[in-house]
Amino acid sequence: MAAGDMTLVNTGKPVLNNLVFKGLSETFTMHLFTAVAGGTVTEATALGDLTEADFPGYAAQAMLVGDWTVAGDAVASATMSFTHAGGAPSNTIIGFYLVATGGGELVWVGELSASADLEDPGDKLEVVANPTVDNI
Repeated sequence: MAAGDMTLVNTGKPVLNNLVFKGLSETFTMHLFTAVAGGTVTEATALGDLTEADFPGYAAQAMLVGDWTVAGDAVASATMSFTHAGGAPSNTIIGFYLVATGGGELVWVGELSASADLEDPGDKLEVVANPTVDNI
């Protein structure tokens, strides 16, 4: 499973404020990306700065409220699985991002600890999002 640092971006902060302070039950969609404008993820990263994966078989994965495990201050998503179906194009995945389903805001961007090449049928990437108190 791939994991890496996650950055809470500026557009995601109001979404989390609503979750924490209003008790809303937001769902997210996990996407994969192959590039980020400027080469670095920052709090100012916007949805349009990310180049979404486009390999055959790719589809963003819905993440429901029940897909998260909370143990003390540790949070983890369910494992999201992405599999190449064969054919062109291939992608080198460098990270993932979570979009709020309700409003379409980019909330978190996660960078993989090592890039993953998805180029052949059956090539698979499994991702667990691990937001922490440090990036909330």
